[in-house]
Amino acid sequence: MLSKRKKRSDRNHIIYRLENIHTGDIYIGISAISRTPKMALKERFRRHVSKAIHENKNWKLHKLLRKYPDSLDWEMDIIGKIRGRKNAHQMERIIIGEYSPTLNTF
Repeated sequence: MLSKRKKRSDRNHIIYRLENIHTGDIYIGISAISRTPKMALKERFRRHVSKAIHENKNWKLHKLLRKYPDSLDWEMDIIGKIRGRKNAHQMERIIIGEYSPTLNTF
């Protein structure tokens, strides 16, 4: 029988920015780092696109990802690297307040 491992809360996370090159709309998010920060961002973007296509939610980010699913349509930047999930979520809220991203709302 396989036991479920508790997810670590002290692992490193990235805070990232996605900006659509056609509309200028911005999304701020966080993701745990599994290998390297750059790989974490690429994988997170891929998961965003997959969810947008398969879950058919009416969120602003998902609507734009359905229209522009190619990574070449997006500028992707790592804003920072934070240790700990709680710290990452707190910093994400602060950065969202500073950037006022248009795609972080439903």
